[in-house]
Amino acid sequence: EGPPVHHAVILIDGNTIVAVGTRDTLKVPPGTKVLDAAGMTVMPGLIDTHVHLDTIGHTDYQYWHRTYRSRIRDIYQVSATGMLQYGVTTALDLGAYADDVAAFKKKADSGEVASPRIKITGGFITNLSDEYIKGWHRGYQTANATNAEEARAAALKWIGYKVDVLKAYTGLDREQVKAITEEAHKRGLWVTGHAEGPENAIARIEAGQDAIEHLGGFSRGGRVPPEVIDAMLKHR
Repeated sequence: EGPPVHHAVILIDGNTIVAVGTRDTLKVPPGTKVLDAAGMTVMPGLIDTHVHLDTIGHTDYQYWHRTYRSRIRDIYQVSATGMLQYGVTTALDLGAYADDVAAFKKKADSGEVASPRIKITGGFITNLSDEYIKGWHRGYQTANATNAEEARAAALKWIGYKVDVLKAYTGLDREQVKAITEEAHKRGLWVTGHAEGPENAIARIEAGQDAIEHLGGFSRGGRVPPEVIDAMLKHR
């Protein structure tokens, strides 16, 4: 929150910032390549911990996924380019078709395409009815589990895609989340996901879930219930 440094100079050697100063205090070595950022703000890259590369901000998910399913990989590139243009240099994709997003991550990691650093979860892990899954716009991205062992198998399925994080989505109980977190934590991965209310959130936290998305979805009068905050603090 400090004041910006005007007429700043930043010296970079490879991938390392070696010196920061101003035009008056820092000399640029002869022969150095100079990027002129006059009139701009230079700042650390932004990190977005919840993106869906396959939607580009579209809110009619049912229409979007069914209409553009065959063009999803192209859409990933559009999303990635847009994030770079707005200064996002690392992004966590929290739910996509694993084959598609893993293929795009491979291209991004190799430098084949212009993209932020991409971290992925692969698909969702859920406990929903078969009827719901069939009609759901993200059903094809889902591993559905009706008990703890099926949840464990779903975790192992997405881990097989070399994901960075697992997403425990809607409908899961304490034992299912525990099975997922056990497999993730063995491999140094962490688990995030949804919660259906304060009681389910606390059960998930106690079962080892490391983060909760959309926590405000069950806030009371704009405030997250204190018992949920207490559980988050206790389990860090």
